Amino acid sequence: MEMELFAQKVRKGVHKMLKEEAETTVQKVCKNNGVVLYGLTILKAGQNASPTIYLEIFLEMYDEGVPFSTIIDKILKTYEKGMPKSKIDMDFFRDYDKIKDKIAFKLINARKNAGLLEQIPHIIFLDLAICFYYAFYHPDMGEGTILIYNSHLDLWDKDTNDMLKLAKVNTPRIFKAELKSMESVIEELLLDTDIDSGWEPKERIISPLVPMQILSNKKRTFGAACILYPNLLKKISNSFSKNFYVLPSSVHEVILLADSGLENPRKLQEMVQDINETQVEPEEILSDHIYYYDQRSENLKRLF
Repeated sequence: MEMELFAQKVRKGVHKMLKEEAETTVQKVCKNNGVVLYGLTILKAGQNASPTIYLEIFLEMYDEGVPFSTIIDKILKTYEKGMPKSKIDMDFFRDYDKIKDKIAFKLINARKNAGLLEQIPHIIFLDLAICFYYAFYHPDMGEGTILIYNSHLDLWDKDTNDMLKLAKVNTPRIFKAELKSMESVIEELLLDTDIDSGWEPKERIISPLVPMQILSNKKRTFGAACILYPNLLKKISNSFSKNFYVLPSSVHEVILLADSGLENPRKLQEMVQDINETQVEPEEILSDHIYYYDQRSENLKRLF
């Protein structure tokens, strides 16, 4: 079934199942890299906020033969689970002094987000764009982000440079950088997902001679932006005692590879492109290009 038809079928099904009056709406939500998802919202009387339930996964279930009544039941359970227990006062976002300490930056692909960049404050960096968000936390809803638009700057009477000054200080403080070996990251993933397989944590699955490091933040949220942290790449280069390649893994992390003189940059870029096509969610792709940090000039540049 086409997504548009399914979305309207779901909206009507949810509306019919609710015992009380509620406004059910479906809208297209533009995500990173131009990805468009269909989001369902349910707003009951007296509520001022509701989780957005994305319907793509439910269409897959429906196409695989899951009964429509079961899908509606799952959607309503998802709504109840995600609904905040109390009203969320968003008026605080109008007060710049209340939000300025949690303004952070992230990196996105400039070309794939050209339309979005017309609406948000940003700074072009290589083939990427630095943009800004508010690091949101609510006891009921947990952690989240609110993207900052040009309209917000008009409201606060601020500009892009103001955002950058704050984000340079706030982002490293809120999202502390973390550098780990590729080996340790894979070991952590296996421990999280395959505990009962009999795999032993001390077993070597990647040779320690493979000098790949994963750079992200401790929350693994928009961690590719760590390459913007003041003096961080310089410190890493000093620890390597070499120049290094920066391979964009996703918007959440990058891979660092010390330049031993044996690497083939073209092959590295082909590897990144292949992984983006086959293993990374479309909205999480950062770039198909690779970068190079030169220790002497203290400069990060795009290759090719």
